Amino acid sequence: PSIPVWTSWNMAQPAEVDPGSVYRVSVLKVTGDATSLPPLQPSDTVRDLARCIRSALGIPISVQQLAWESSFLKNPAQSLEAVFGECKDVEISVLRRPFLPAERAELYRRLVRATAAGKP
Repeated sequence: PSIPVWTSWNMAQPAEVDPGSVYRVSVLKVTGDATSLPPLQPSDTVRDLARCIRSALGIPISVQQLAWESSFLKNPAQSLEAVFGECKDVEISVLRRPFLPAERAELYRRLVRATAAGKP
């Protein structure tokens, strides 16, 4: 039997895949809290994983530091298959770094523009 898998780039219509070929990802925060993500496909990327974490935990992608085992996931274009290989049950640690001054200034500029334009 196949199971529906939602990806961050295809949330409207799930793909049907073999349950043995998906990654079941659990995200651990520094506080020790764990959150399970929807199953991800081997062809999904680290960027897709970061988007799912943003959706589940509300942590902006720009401040996420993702780690698996003893290494940080730094290449957003790398496929999950290349990262995790045959390991289908994956525990990711997520660290939230502070915004850099330039990032904070850019967020403020965007907020001012959106407010001036009347956007919520």
